[in-house]
Amino acid sequence: KAHAAMFTTVIYSFLALDQSIAMLAAQYGWWFSAVLAAVIFAETGLVIFPFLPGDSVLFLAGAVIVVIGLVFVYQGVRKKFQRGLDLSGVPQRVRRTVETLGVVGTAARGLAFALAGVFTIQAAINYNPDKARGLDEALRSLRDTAAGPSLLVIEALGLIAFGLYGCAEVRWHKRALTAHGLAP
Repeated sequence: KAHAAMFTTVIYSFLALDQSIAMLAAQYGWWFSAVLAAVIFAETGLVIFPFLPGDSVLFLAGAVIVVIGLVFVYQGVRKKFQRGLDLSGVPQRVRRTVETLGVVGTAARGLAFALAGVFTIQAAINYNPDKARGLDEALRSLRDTAAGPSLLVIEALGLIAFGLYGCAEVRWHKRALTAHGLAP
């Protein structure tokens, strides 16, 4: 519950960024201004890790995206997504279908993220931030490879599976059932 409260606070702080900055400035005074100036300086002109190839911030961002993608693949393969589901009382066939959609969909989502991260790393290594690609461009680039159309169909089916799993998750999510007084 503490993690959920912290996450909610961060989201609300981001949504009301102007008010959050004003509150922090009032609370911490010149310290906040100094830290904010240092962050802006670091983002605009400081090479943080000079031993990394290319633009170090872009390289690190790509690496983080790849790791996030691999975590999604791991969660899919190890069926970690099931922790938040309450499938008690659900027919075995439906349970297997939801599990299969979760495994395939979560792994496909992770592979798509990892691919976008790889393209971001390539852009950093080649010193060309304009070549950093989002998920849509990563999938378009995949299409242009030799096995691309087949891989793209497989990835699309996986992402469709993730969408269908998302519908099942909404239906059988433990917290949602408890909040509505429907949990056993």
